[in-house]
Amino acid sequence: MLGRQVQARLHYTGEFAARYLAGPGAGRGSAWRHLVQLIDTIELTQAQEQALIDGARQAFSRFQLYQAQVYS
Repeated sequence: MLGRQVQARLHYTGEFAARYLAGPGAGRGSAWRHLVQLIDTIELTQAQEQALIDGARQAFSRFQLYQAQVYS
C-alpha cells in the first residue's frame, strides 16, 4: 500500500528512490503472509505480545501522521 501511494503521488518506484517499498519478488502479499506466519509461531509472553501490538499501532499511527502532513 505504501509503495503504491509513493509511486502515484511522488513518482518514486522500486527502481528509483523507493526500492525499500518495492516488495519482494514473489509479491507483497506473500511477504505479509510469511511475516504473519512467523509471528504466529513465536512463543511470546503476554507482555511481549502486548509490546508487539503496541509497537505495530505506534508504527501505523506514525505513518498516518506523516501521510497527513505530506498529502494534506
